Amino acid sequence: MTFTAFTEEDWQAIRSVRDDWPDGVDWSAVRQKLEASGRWYWTVTVSRKSHGPPAKIRKRLERLLQQIRNLQIEVKSLPGYVLCFAADPLLKPGAPVSFKPAPDFSFKPQEQWLQDWLFIYENMGRAPISGRSDPVRDLLLYESLLEQWVGPLGGKLAYSRRLDGTPYGPLIDFLTITLKAILGEAPGPHGIAKIIERYR
Repeated sequence: MTFTAFTEEDWQAIRSVRDDWPDGVDWSAVRQKLEASGRWYWTVTVSRKSHGPPAKIRKRLERLLQQIRNLQIEVKSLPGYVLCFAADPLLKPGAPVSFKPAPDFSFKPQEQWLQDWLFIYENMGRAPISGRSDPVRDLLLYESLLEQWVGPLGGKLAYSRRLDGTPYGPLIDFLTITLKAILGEAPGPHGIAKIIERYR
């Protein structure tokens, strides 16, 4: 399974978990953020499965970053200009010589891209990806959903318990619906409560 976007049924269910949303919620932006979190989770998950364990990818990223930094050092050690006559054999002796500045060899976008991925894979390495433990899900999905809840949606990391101890409340419903839409399944109320407790 992968995830692209909420169905309208899922989205209306998310919207209905509360009837006291704060004024001025930009629902279009919230939906985009939530859906992007789901897509990002699946992108990393599929990549992780197809490219090997996080430790192996992390080493590759570290090696590439070092190669880019070494290349930047080498480029900066070259002259900052090129003599035009060196590239034009038709210039006659005594002809005026001008200087052509070197192009900008900035590798900042590539370096930042590698650093972003390295940050993700370093965090993956903090816990084993086996059994119920999944740092990708915990770091990239749970946390991002809760950030939307406490941020733009103005919610709190809180829930109530029924007389039998079962957790319930808008946040329980919110996470249940979003996780089921993104993952195809969601933990039960007690599992959702543990997620909330972890991020309090």
